[in-house]
Amino acid sequence: MKKFIYSLAGVLRVRKIQEEQARAEVAKALAEKKSYQEELEQLQGESLESKKRLKSKGTVDIADFRMNERYLEGVRIRTAELIEKLKKCDVNIENLKKDLNRKILETRKLETHQDKEKGLWKEENRRIEQAEFDDIANSRRR
Repeated sequence: MKKFIYSLAGVLRVRKIQEEQARAEVAKALAEKKSYQEELEQLQGESLESKKRLKSKGTVDIADFRMNERYLEGVRIRTAELIEKLKKCDVNIENLKKDLNRKILETRKLETHQDKEKGLWKEENRRIEQAEFDDIANSRRR
């Protein structure tokens, strides 16, 4: 019996590679988002610590107060930047996931087609084998 050869095997291989690349892009975008979230949490923690330090001194020197306010303003600006980056990351991740789902669907369609083709091929080979066995059995009876 001949070996099954899928006529679209090359296309299927390319689709699987594209699917893996899309998965990698989604993972990269998720990692980027996580790093932004961690930085945002760190800034929020530092902001709280700075406020606590200023309050714990009792009497506050005006220079310390100004320096603390400048620092907090910088933290607020960086926090706003990070929030904007997180929003862009969310949109990007959503688009990448849609693209990934589309590529997964294309790959699954080809795999289903391959399974159907293989089933038809097996059935055809069984018929051919059965016909050969029938011919052998009939030739022995003569």
